[in-house]
Amino acid sequence: LGISGPRNDVNEGGQALMTVRDTASFRVEQYFALGTGNDPATCDGTLEIRGPDVTFSIGENLNMAVDPAGVVATGDDLNPGKSTLNAVITSSTHSTVQVDGIARIAQGILKVTLDGYTPVGGEVFTLIQGGTIEGEFRETNDDDAPLADGLSWELEYTEDAVLLKVAGGPQDTTLSIS
Repeated sequence: LGISGPRNDVNEGGQALMTVRDTASFRVEQYFALGTGNDPATCDGTLEIRGPDVTFSIGENLNMAVDPAGVVATGDDLNPGKSTLNAVITSSTHSTVQVDGIARIAQGILKVTLDGYTPVGGEVFTLIQGGTIEGEFRETNDDDAPLADGLSWELEYTEDAVLLKVAGGPQDTTLSIS
């Protein structure tokens, strides 16, 4: 399934937004291509996962701004398309994109949005899980996810997951008196 991908050599793709929200369930049996064209001015694909109760799974690979083989469009007139995963956080838990194959995210953009929820220090949201994580997001936009003073967003990449953490806040302190 391609969201904002090229159809052929003369059609570079367009702009598309796919929102999965509430208790929706969506499964792509093969690969999911997001913003895989070669011109970010015309190829702009966004997958928005909104809330904690969504089930979104991919049977093969997640390809963000790369072709199905994982190749980035490069050359004199070619640049990777714009490919965005927008995590809209509405509660203390958030839905996870399940990928059975490779999650190729190195050319992708992560956007974090808060909607009616205020995170606290120590919270962890698993954004992508399963398979293999290839690369790190090339850009992160948290302009629509302001945190309280003393808190910050941190990304952690593991072999099979991308975690969004709320760092900072009060720390437990143990005082021993003898």
